[in-house]
Amino acid sequence: MGSHRTPDEIAGAQTSGVGLHVAIVREQDGIPDFVLVEGSREALRFLADMIRAVAESESLPAGYSMGPASAGRFHFADTATEALYISCVEADSDSAVGELEERSDG
Repeated sequence: MGSHRTPDEIAGAQTSGVGLHVAIVREQDGIPDFVLVEGSREALRFLADMIRAVAESESLPAGYSMGPASAGRFHFADTATEALYISCVEADSDSAVGELEERSDG
């Protein structure tokens, strides 16, 4: 299958910010909350590469995070307010949601 790039390698190889924008859009007019992921073709390709790298990584213990106020801020639009946490779990494993909620409460 060949070697796969890690998320850190992908982030480091990107020489310019891609303007990724992630937002939580709250319920309105009967449409439930949803997550908006927005950006140029380059930004969406970058995100797809990051997701693929997390999925193919055997060395990441939990997942990979990046956000406009944390590691990876270079890749986000100036108007972005939400971060991303990409988690790869096995079919029989628990989701990372509970762990992330505990972290944000504590």
